[in-house]
Amino acid sequence: MESEEKNKKLSIEETKAKEAKRTAFFFSFMQKAFFANSIKETYINARKKLAGRLSGEILSKDGKRYDKEQAAGDIKKLDGAYKYFLTPVFAVIKELSRRLKKEIIVLRKENQELRKEIDELKQAVANLKSDLEEKEKEQKTAALNSEQDNAVQSINAKEAEENSDKDKETINEGKDSSLEETAEKEKSQHENIELKSEKEESDSEKAAEKNSSMPKDNESKNTEVQPEHHENIIPAHKENVAAEEKLTLVKPAPPSINLKPSTAEKPVPPPPAQPKKIPVKEHKYSKDDIVEIGIYPYEEDGKMRPIEWLVLETYKDGTALLLSKYGLDSKPYNTDYVDVEWAKCTLREWLNRSFFNTAFSAREQTGIVVSDNENQAYDNGNAVLAERSKDKIFLLSHEEAERYFKGDGARRAKPTPYAVQRGAYINGNAGWWWLRTQGFNQHTAAAVSLEGAISTQGRRVNSDSETVRAAMRFNLNLIK
Repeated sequence: MESEEKNKKLSIEETKAKEAKRTAFFFSFMQKAFFANSIKETYINARKKLAGRLSGEILSKDGKRYDKEQAAGDIKKLDGAYKYFLTPVFAVIKELSRRLKKEIIVLRKENQELRKEIDELKQAVANLKSDLEEKEKEQKTAALNSEQDNAVQSINAKEAEENSDKDKETINEGKDSSLEETAEKEKSQHENIELKSEKEESDSEKAAEKNSSMPKDNESKNTEVQPEHHENIIPAHKENVAAEEKLTLVKPAPPSINLKPSTAEKPVPPPPAQPKKIPVKEHKYSKDDIVEIGIYPYEEDGKMRPIEWLVLETYKDGTALLLSKYGLDSKPYNTDYVDVEWAKCTLREWLNRSFFNTAFSAREQTGIVVSDNENQAYDNGNAVLAERSKDKIFLLSHEEAERYFKGDGARRAKPTPYAVQRGAYINGNAGWWWLRTQGFNQHTAAAVSLEGAISTQGRRVNSDSETVRAAMRFNLNLIK
């Protein structure tokens, strides 16, 4: 960080020193030029006086004529002194003017480099903004998804708890009912066993009484009394075990559902709602009207103003072809001096990226229709079709500039003060503005002149004194 701050300070000091040198050089040049002009004026005035003495028009204080030979000698001396003094001065002025021209060229190059850096910074800022917006959208969507997932998980957890509680209740109810049933069975079995044992005792007592009253002959036959077998009697502890093994979970009966069809007539459901068709509005604008869309620097200090657009043509779908009323900025057709078509020039890239993101809001950007443009180039002096381009923002072709304007006067355009401050040439109330058609000569592009005439011979593609009149197809129904 410290090294970067030092480098910044050094660069600032270097630029200040350069500016001081340039101002000193300029003032010295002006002083010398003024000195040379003053000497020239004194020489002309003195020579007039000597010429008047020689011709006799100017007399001495005594009213006498000056000596002609003396006057001629004075003229020769004056001419010699003029040549002796002013020749080196004019040589110095020439050298200074040459150096001044070099300085101007250097300043122009530096100015172009600064413009490129500014454009790159603007593009970087626009890209950062778009990246930040995308990240914010992603974060918002992720937060919404996580909230939805948490809500679903909590609902599922609650449902699981409720179901587990219901299962526990049903299990406990089944256990209680099964235990009560086993207990009742055990009681009934015990009672049956007691009754049977009482009956056996009473039967045995009766049999003994009979045996005692019978003759002794039959005693040998009845000595062995066969006990009755109670095969159907099951011990109580075995019944308990069986009852415990047969325990089953008793589930509550499902609620009864009345499946009988109702005699009342069911209401007919309404048909599904169809999406509303948005009709194309008939906007109030027509050819040669002015509309305001977007903002861009207008004043010399970069103050923004709404962009005024000229309606060139309207279409049935509610869109219109628009052209900016003024030359909005000063830009070269292409930064490098090469033979280039519209589809590959740097001006097209700037219009569809930096200018598009800077001049229009998100709502306005949705109203810009992508245009499929046909382009023209030249091959050995013959007009040929160039590569087509799909542009949001573009320039008019030379054919469109002829079609949409009645004459040269209607094509004349004034650069904004911001464009003039950026280097646009202006004469009177008009300036040059670019067309997208390639120029007839190599390394050129067509343009409209100060008088409004179309120059198909073209201007050098790297010239930055021409202005940009942007064009686009826009949905006018979005304008409030």
